[in-house]
Parts: sequence; C-alpha cells; structure tokens
Amino acid sequence: MESQLGHNWEGKVSANLIGRNLSYDMVDNIVGFTSFLSTVRVIPSDGEGEGGCKIKWSFAVDPVEGWALEDLVRVVYEAGLQGMAKKMEDSFGN
Repeated sequence: MESQLGHNWEGKVSANLIGRNLSYDMVDNIVGFTSFLSTVRVIPSDGEGEGGCKIKWSFAVDPVEGWALEDLVRVVYEAGLQGMAKKMEDSFGN
C-alpha cells in the first residue's frame, strides 16, 4: 500500500476462495505497527447470493504510539478505501 504515510508491505496469511475471504498481515512498515491482521470478506448483499455483494474489511492492530485509532482509520484506511474504489470504478469504464 502506498499512501501519504509512505510504503507498507503486506503478506497473505490465508485465502479461502469458496468462503470469499482473504487475510493478510503487515510484513514491514514505516508507520510503527507492531501487530496487524486484516481480513477482507465478500458477502452477498441479500444473503442469498443474488443481487450484488458487500465487502467487509476488518482489522486488528496494536496501538501505534502517538496515534488515536480514529486518526489511523481516517488517514490510513479511508485513503486506502478511496484508492481501491477509484481503481474499481476505473476498471468498470474499460
């Protein structure tokens, strides 16, 4: 991931194609994370597999000294989600 904070390197922990989920951890970073695990799940929006899907992104992280959780979410994750959404929107235009 590249953001205004710099570079973070992430590594896959597990992937379940049938269950539609992926977990990854932070291998190396310049933010100061000491423990980080994130999971992305794709879930049907109607519960039956028809009519689209939702993406659920969750994470567990040890606090970074000097950061409030709200700041971490705002600066790191909102920027990441906005970048991901733009890439998805751009791919639909092709």
